[in-house]
Amino acid sequence: MRKISAWFLTLALLPAAGWAEDLYRVEILIFMQPAESTDQVQHFESVPDMELDQAVDFRQYFCLPARSGAEFIRRFLSEEEVAECLSGYLRLNELRQPMVGERIRLEKSGQYRILHHAAWQQPASHPDEAHPVRLTNGKAFSEASPDAPALDGSLRLSKEQFLQIDLNLLYHYPATTSDLDGESAGSDGLLLQVNRKLRSGDLNYMDHPLLGVLTQVTPVEEDPLDLEASRTTRATSSAR
Repeated sequence: MRKISAWFLTLALLPAAGWAEDLYRVEILIFMQPAESTDQVQHFESVPDMELDQAVDFRQYFCLPARSGAEFIRRFLSEEEVAECLSGYLRLNELRQPMVGERIRLEKSGQYRILHHAAWQQPASHPDEAHPVRLTNGKAFSEASPDAPALDGSLRLSKEQFLQIDLNLLYHYPATTSDLDGESAGSDGLLLQVNRKLRSGDLNYMDHPLLGVLTQVTPVEEDPLDLEASRTTRATSSAR
């Protein structure tokens, strides 16, 4: 069992993998634009509720099985559970994904600040069944500033007749205005909500004076987990 778990953890760091029909690799890159327009900053009396209780949060778990409701697998006890997880929501190593070239180019320019880069694979379920995936830079609101804002939100990929992404992002920091007690009143920033149909494989750019967002959704076509073949290979090696 330990070998299965260790092997699976290694696989989670590799490029997208799976075999289920309608399984996709999702990658997103969020960055601050070089010339922030203060005219586009919104003021919130209180921090908006992003409703993230049901979101897949890869900071806590790296996998949500496709058919296990809201229960995350912590330890894999069988090959069946490993297979179940590989056909669900699985965190990937973003530094081994196609968009890393765009990230390097933006960082080298010295004009953009990368806020979040993430990649995962997931099934494209009906909109009523699809789980949102949490997107956050992990910065505490109290420690945020206009130069280093907090980022939180989610992206939900679903499929009915077409692939669709629902992006819900809050980029914010303590308000520069104060109440009568001298404490920060609410927050300043941006609430970005985008609903967009897309074609698999296309690089999608969502432009805004404050934020830039690149997304790409690609079908997963390879099957690296051929358990029967793995058994045969191990048996042959042992016989030698």
